[in-house]
Amino acid sequence: DIVYGDVAALNEILLPEGVQKEGRYWYHEALDFILEAPGSVPPEKVAEIDVDGVTVRVTAIEEILVDRLNAYKHWKNKKDGEWAKSLLRVQKSEIDAAYLRRRAAEEDVADALEELLGEVK
Repeated sequence: DIVYGDVAALNEILLPEGVQKEGRYWYHEALDFILEAPGSVPPEKVAEIDVDGVTVRVTAIEEILVDRLNAYKHWKNKKDGEWAKSLLRVQKSEIDAAYLRRRAAEEDVADALEELLGEVK
């Protein structure tokens, strides 16, 4: 997820490069690439990463995890549970655990978080 509210500008940049748009997603099958750009994200939910010298604003990993945990718990989407486990494993050193636990409690997915954390250890 990138944080960029100008959908028209994203279309101008991405579509000529062979990226397809479907609903709220942009994707490129050959590159195994999918992108979502939520229109507005509160500042505390935004992280900045460096991509080849360019600063890109993205949805914070904790917020992506909470989103996946919601799908896993409430919609019984096992794929999102696996995705969350992968993110927990790969991004472990980057995650603000206190913030993640607080957000998981607010979203009523703390139990799902603890379950997956137990499987990641």
